[in-house]
Amino acid sequence: MKRNIVTAQDVAEATGQSIESVARDWHDIATDQSEIEAEGSSSDERHRITSGD
Repeated sequence: MKRNIVTAQDVAEATGQSIESVARDWHDIATDQSEIEAEGSSSDERHRITSGD
C-alpha cells in the first residue's frame, strides 16, 4: 500500500503560510484531539463505574 506523506513544508508552500504557522496549527489540532479522546475515555470509564457492570 502506497502512502502519501504531506509535510508542513508542503502545506506551507501550497497555502502561502509559514512552516512555523502550519506546524503550530497542527500541534493545536493534535492537542485538541488528545483532549477529546481523553474526555471520551473518561466518560466511558464513568459509565462503567455508575452502571454497575
